[in-house]
Amino acid sequence: SSTLLYYVCGIFSLAQCVDGCNKFKLLMNNDISTEAAESHPKQYFSVSIALTWKDARSYCRQHYTDLAMIKDETENTVVASFYPTGPYWIGLYREGWRWSHGTNSTFTNWLTGQPNNAGAIQYCVQEDNTHKWNDWPCHSLQYFLCHKCKLCN
Repeated sequence: SSTLLYYVCGIFSLAQCVDGCNKFKLLMNNDISTEAAESHPKQYFSVSIALTWKDARSYCRQHYTDLAMIKDETENTVVASFYPTGPYWIGLYREGWRWSHGTNSTFTNWLTGQPNNAGAIQYCVQEDNTHKWNDWPCHSLQYFLCHKCKLCN
C-alpha cells in the first residue's frame, strides 16, 4: 500500500490507500468523503523505492502524473507534514530550475548555501529532513514523492 495526501485550497487529509486505491481509510478526523477527496486537483504519493531521479520520474509518470511539483510555501508545508522524513526526490532539476513537466519554478526552498552544484554533477533536487531543498547527483538512489493531477495548473 502507498500513502497519499489530498490537497486543495489549503484543505488536506492524509489517507492510507487500500484495495488498489479504490477505497480509503482516513487517518485524520475530517469531513472529506472519498468522493470529495478524489475530486481534489492534486494528490501526493510517497514511494519507498530507492531510484535515480530519472527512474523515479518514469515511475511517477507510469503510476501517477509526475514527480512532486511544489509550487509555493503552502504546498511545501503540506508535503512536509505529509512526509516528515527525507531525503526524497522532488521534480525539480537544473535547466533554469524547471519542474519535470517543463515549467519554470517560481518558488524555491533551498538549504543555506544551495544550490552549489558540488563537483559539477548536481542537477536534480532532493528535499531533506528539514524540508529544505538541496541539489544532488541525479544518479543517486533516493525515495521520492509523486503527484497525481486531475485539475492541476
